[in-house]
Amino acid sequence: MSEAMAVLEKTQVEAPKTLELPQNIQEEIAIREQSKARLGFHSSLSKEVQGWAERKKGVQLSQILSDLGIPIYSPKSVEEYKKSMQDPENRRYATKRIRFWVITILVGALCAIGTGFFLFINHHAATVDNAVIIDAVVACIFMGLIGSIFCGSMMPFSKQKTWRCSYLSSYSQQIPPQALALALTVQEKLSKVNFRVEYFAADNWEIPNDPFLTVSAGDREYHIAVWDEKGFRG
Repeated sequence: MSEAMAVLEKTQVEAPKTLELPQNIQEEIAIREQSKARLGFHSSLSKEVQGWAERKKGVQLSQILSDLGIPIYSPKSVEEYKKSMQDPENRRYATKRIRFWVITILVGALCAIGTGFFLFINHHAATVDNAVIIDAVVACIFMGLIGSIFCGSMMPFSKQKTWRCSYLSSYSQQIPPQALALALTVQEKLSKVNFRVEYFAADNWEIPNDPFLTVSAGDREYHIAVWDEKGFRG
């Protein structure tokens, strides 16, 4: 386990209180179900009913995690962990961007100065008119831009790492069997759940740092597993 993961704290999901649907919500659901079965009329639920349905799914997920005794990582510790990973990366990336632009501008300035010096020592006329000055300035600016563009294109510039999220089914990296077994245990009890992997990387193909496995249903989401990617080899 990485040092940053030491801030993560496990806790148990408290058994939720029974969610009682209001009478008007129950009546609307019953009417729509009967209309669908007897009249063949399909219609979407109102936003209020959808909201209660989401809350009910969330309560079911909480109840299952509580019954199975599956611990979760506390939201506060997860946020602290993510911040401990993101803040140094933000500083590193900002420093790299500043270095990139400073070097690029310096190279462009040197190209412009060099061009001006070359034109100066190769100018043989006794007098310098405005047209010559303008041509020299344009040449310096042009060479400065060319130098900056060339320097910028040759310098490696990596993408910034950030926290990303992918559905379990589309995650491209390996996942420990223990985490998969945990997901299967939850899915056996509640089929309509979503599993996602949160990971810290610059893109979808980079090997991430310490990914999380999350489970969500309705209005609730829990972090139920995390693994040290550097020490895991499938």
